[in-house]
Amino acid sequence: MRLKSIKRKIAAFHEETAVGDIWESLLKTRDQIACIIDDYGCFQGIITLEDIMETILGMEIIDENDTITDMQQYAKERWLKRKNQYKQIVLPEEEDE
Repeated sequence: MRLKSIKRKIAAFHEETAVGDIWESLLKTRDQIACIIDDYGCFQGIITLEDIMETILGMEIIDENDTITDMQQYAKERWLKRKNQYKQIVLPEEEDE
């Protein structure tokens, strides 16, 4: 099977589009996911219906398949781990003006 045989078009929204407008469009077309693009048409990321719901609710939606319950904490831990791995990198100090 080739990827070409299963690919579908995906909706694309400008990064300044209101979340409510994206929500309505995704519901209308029964899509779960869309691309976000900038002024130049460059890919900036993706948005899902779940992302929008989490924004509205102000909390992470956790389902039975999630192994991580707090993505922010997980991201902080990964960042600290990487920071500790690369401690030998010394960044230049900013000069006082």
